[in-house]
Amino acid sequence: MSSRDEVHDEDAASFARHKEMFDEVVKKYELHTEEMSGRIADFLTQPRSDGSTSITADGFAAEFDMTPGDAFVFLSWINVGVQYKTKFMSSLPQ
Repeated sequence: MSSRDEVHDEDAASFARHKEMFDEVVKKYELHTEEMSGRIADFLTQPRSDGSTSITADGFAAEFDMTPGDAFVFLSWINVGVQYKTKFMSSLPQ
């Protein structure tokens, strides 16, 4: 196995573990319901009361009554999806 293959395997394992952690957070806080999905979507897309659009783990944790660590796991997985979409959608022919 080449070092490139080993790095790919490590990346894949890390990716899979991150998804598992995300799923655990979703289950722990019951974020899979339609109501929670709507609240999360609104939180992620609406400006804050101060007009900013930045999202922090602390702010998300406070809004959804969870630990900042769990909020970080949740938001970082969302970020993985956004990065994936950006990377691959921009490479599609127009």
